[in-house]
Amino acid sequence: MKPAILSFIVFIYLLGTGATFEKKPLYIQADACKIYGKIKLVESGEDVKVKVVSSGEKLRVRYVTENPNAPGQWELVVTGAQYKVKIVDSGEDFTIREVKSGEGCN
Repeated sequence: MKPAILSFIVFIYLLGTGATFEKKPLYIQADACKIYGKIKLVESGEDVKVKVVSSGEKLRVRYVTENPNAPGQWELVVTGAQYKVKIVDSGEDFTIREVKSGEGCN
């Protein structure tokens, strides 16, 4: 059977079954472990929203002044940011806790 005919038959079948097609979001929810490097804290236009907690965090963050090259290492910058982060009280993408050592994912 030709590909065009087969595609048409599948399409008609799906219409008959009431199948719906969900539109995939244009963004992928941030994986906390991948958010490290040069970070700019913003009030709007953020890449991710985080909530600061004292326990039960997804990511332990250590603020560094240079070479932020591992999960949980954040160098706060004004320009040249890799990620823009908004601190929120609710509606977060993930939670963080500031640490002096032992940064990384839970």
